[in-house]
Amino acid sequence: MKVQINCKSKILKEIIKKIDQLLVKVPENDYMGNPIEDSNEFGRYQTELKKVFYTTEDGDGYSFIDHDFAARLIHDELFNRKQ
Repeated sequence: MKVQINCKSKILKEIIKKIDQLLVKVPENDYMGNPIEDSNEFGRYQTELKKVFYTTEDGDGYSFIDHDFAARLIHDELFNRKQ
């Protein structure tokens, strides 16, 4: 499903692009062949998503994704790949 973003906000588009790039890199299995959800590797992908932020010209930083939401995004990505 292709998503069309109608708003003109370059900031929003940049954030969505970063999140998308990270989610597509999440493997279904870890290096031992176990589901990534049951692996120690899962936390690494959560951490990467939590690092998505926006910094203003004034140097103010805004992060958008907390630990729980990062896990939810990863679970949703993996679930929908199987559909």
